[in-house]
Amino acid sequence: MVTRNIYHKITSFMATLKELKQTGTAEVPKSSPFTVEEAQYLLGLIARSEFKGQDVQVVYTLAFKLQEIIKDLNYKVNG
Repeated sequence: MVTRNIYHKITSFMATLKELKQTGTAEVPKSSPFTVEEAQYLLGLIARSEFKGQDVQVVYTLAFKLQEIIKDLNYKVNG
């Protein structure tokens, strides 16, 4: 059940990534689709991956958004 939930979150997030890659912009949901741990995990995957030159801007933007999600979620938890 947990795996299915994470799968749906990642699928939704990948749709945003696809939109970002195609148009250069993407809407960021007001509420995060991820927990802090999930966002940190995805950020770690990005850090351990290699990207082609054409993907660097998209990956940079995605990593920045994940960092913002993590900061926002941590602020909500720690007040």
